[in-house]
Amino acid sequence: MAASSESGGGDVLLMVESDAIVQTLETKCLDELGSARWATQHQNLEKLNMQAIMNAQTHADPFVKEALTLNDKMDVLVEQLITVELWKGKVLPLILQNDFSPNQTFPIMMVLHHEATIINLLETVLYYRDACECIGEALLDLLDYCHRKLTTLISKHENGLLVELFDKFASGKGALERSSAEEVQLQEDKIQFDICTKCVTILRYIIEHRQGLPLSVMTRMLSVHDVPCLMVKLVEDSPWQRSSDGCTQKYAEGVWSSIATADRYKITKTEGQPWIALHHLLMDSDVQRRYEFAEHRKAVILRLRAYMPDILLDQLPFLVDMKMFLERLSVSDMPAAVTSSFILEQLPEIRQRLIERYAGKWRDLAREQYAQYFNPDPEDMKKMADKWCETYDFDALDRLAATEKPRCALCGAEATKRCSKCQMEWYCKRECQVKHWKKHKPACALMTQAPDS
Repeated sequence: MAASSESGGGDVLLMVESDAIVQTLETKCLDELGSARWATQHQNLEKLNMQAIMNAQTHADPFVKEALTLNDKMDVLVEQLITVELWKGKVLPLILQNDFSPNQTFPIMMVLHHEATIINLLETVLYYRDACECIGEALLDLLDYCHRKLTTLISKHENGLLVELFDKFASGKGALERSSAEEVQLQEDKIQFDICTKCVTILRYIIEHRQGLPLSVMTRMLSVHDVPCLMVKLVEDSPWQRSSDGCTQKYAEGVWSSIATADRYKITKTEGQPWIALHHLLMDSDVQRRYEFAEHRKAVILRLRAYMPDILLDQLPFLVDMKMFLERLSVSDMPAAVTSSFILEQLPEIRQRLIERYAGKWRDLAREQYAQYFNPDPEDMKKMADKWCETYDFDALDRLAATEKPRCALCGAEATKRCSKCQMEWYCKRECQVKHWKKHKPACALMTQAPDS
């Protein structure tokens, strides 16, 4: 089990352990996902992620961030992020198509959560300017990654797919009748929504730290991805707000919560990120010189005025000057953007390099990985469960989740009861626990059989 800090603070890692783990981080090839060597690195990243969050919550020394920057491992995180994203897009659908009925879905779920683990860690450490600057050329790949996620989020929201997704979780209908492939896909869709909320914050950090970043990052942000208009779209669509059974709900800290009518305009952390990003962009004189305020862009940006009531300005007072800027923009034109006659554009490389390397190999890769990694026999699953029990300090996990309300594993409602055997799953009532037992029983048995470290 992971050691606790000498100060008795209940850390997942000591500073020296954190540094040692970071030094072992390396780029894993796409065909290694699911292997034993990859799983070891995934578990190490889980530890680093939990410790980084604990450091941030307690305002402690950010030694995980220091280890990542001093050992030049930030670009490794980005490369692993792009790798698992590409695997999910190219290999996972093929695995789920091929009569996917493994003995346990845990190994493949671990790969699904790998992307969320890395994005969580990046969200925590990129609060610091030096961590952002340390990524180097891979920052272009991270920028493209965030843009892909957010444009997909907007598309799903506009097509009603998010409503359909969370209705399935909220009702719990059909949970026991779903095939393994359907359950994995549903969990992946939920993970992707969580990842998208993190991408908003990461993109805001990149914008906030823009002064020390390569010129190519800002060029791509403004000219290729048109991030200002993207942020406006997020403000307009607000995919983290919905209406359910006649009441307003907002998504924060991983759960949907009902909002009282009086608190409807109270801004959550996620809702505030696009506004902060827009303020940094639109009020920056250098951005104003370089951003081409074409008529269609100007029209989109001016739509922000409809979403800036006084109650918003009271919560985010720095937006007052931005509202004044928008009023001036509505009655005047911005000067033509400053452009260079000599343009040398730097392009992201990681995703394209992986696509070229594995072109034509996706189907073979899916078949081989399913056979080798994602359909383990009971003995392999027992070893995996033993290893995970050795990895985690469950007391630390409880402290980490202390601010989050647990949700029922079956219907998603707020839960107060816990599985008495493994202590891992939560339920809102006994009926849900009984209905879910058939699905939970194999994993519960594995966790309770594993030795107590």
